[in-house]
Parts: sequence; structure tokens; C-alpha cells
Amino acid sequence: GRYFELLVVEDSGNCVGFMNLYAHSDTTISCGPEIKRRSRQKGYGYRGEQLALAYAKSIGYTEAIAQVRVENLASRALHEKLGFTLDKIYVNKKGREVCEYKREL
Repeated sequence: GRYFELLVVEDSGNCVGFMNLYAHSDTTISCGPEIKRRSRQKGYGYRGEQLALAYAKSIGYTEAIAQVRVENLASRALHEKLGFTLDKIYVNKKGREVCEYKREL
């Protein structure tokens, strides 16, 4: 019953991954990147998330959050590069440590 949108990240008409937007409230959204393994470390996650967050802002969201597993150093670095700041670390329902990042849009 909440807003969800899946956006395709493409290069020259080829799908290299996805960005999903998921509403946590009327003002807060999360953006989750999923770039295909062969397309990683080429800037697609960074540019795709920049565009997805700009889109989220254009439709009225004012804050973005991201939940990233503690051991996922690449995703943590990506979110920090995008201006997210670490808000808290917690253990999720599956017993994994997760970093929660936040930023204003």
C-alpha cells in the first residue's frame, strides 16, 4: 500500500541495473541500487542514484534513507559520496548489522 517504483539504469539501451524507490512516509524515501556485477565500478550506481534521488525530490520527498549491511563497504562508500551521513547501526530481523544513512533532498 506504499509508494514503490523500480527504475532501470541503462547505458546505450542496455540495462546495467536498477534503482528502487520505496516510501517510508510522505516525506521520506529510500533508494536502493542494484547494479549488475559486470557493470559495477563504472559509475552507474553513483549516477543512477543521483538521478533517482533528484526524481524523488521532484515528486515531493524531502529526505532519503539507506540501509546498508555493515560489511558492504562499496555501498557504504557510495552513499557517503552521495552526501548521506551515518545515522545509526542496528541489528535487523535477520540478525545482520546494518548502517542506516540519511540525507536531505
